[in-house]
Amino acid sequence: MGAFVRNLIGLIATASAYSAVALTTGGIAGLAAHFFGASSNAWFAYGFFIAIGPLYLYFSSLGVMRRQLLDLRKLREIAANETGAAKE
Repeated sequence: MGAFVRNLIGLIATASAYSAVALTTGGIAGLAAHFFGASSNAWFAYGFFIAIGPLYLYFSSLGVMRRQLLDLRKLREIAANETGAAKE
């Protein structure tokens, strides 16, 4: 068991910030699945993606966020114009 834990810690230590947090939240969700009698593989997969959104917001620069929000606004306007044109 000790070698497994050392290897797991080494894997997490060498991983990027995203993958380290994703592996941690996935592992916690996988462990929680055992208490609820659920599929630990499915819970790990769901838990793996929980922290991606908050981490993305935390590590993104202000300029990148502004640019992406402007792009999303443009896409929403384009979609609104297309649905409006389709109704006519």
